[in-house]
Amino acid sequence: MRDVTLASLAAALLVLATGAQAGPAPKDDPKQKRICTTETIVGSHLPRRVCSTVAEREALRNEAQEKMANLHRQSRAIGKTGGAQ
Repeated sequence: MRDVTLASLAAALLVLATGAQAGPAPKDDPKQKRICTTETIVGSHLPRRVCSTVAEREALRNEAQEKMANLHRQSRAIGKTGGAQ
């Protein structure tokens, strides 16, 4: 069950990441460099081109790490109390 929750979270973050669009980036700021990748979305056979800036990718990665840490803390808290209340 826990693996399903983590997989669902990862899939949701990937879907959120595909909506990020970047405008023209100034050449002097490396965090505004636009990077495009081709990703296969979970549940689809068609790859999708995803473009975002380095700063946007870092923000998404940090958000995902925070959510995973919160899930980990919650699961440990539930384990210490003996189950959900």
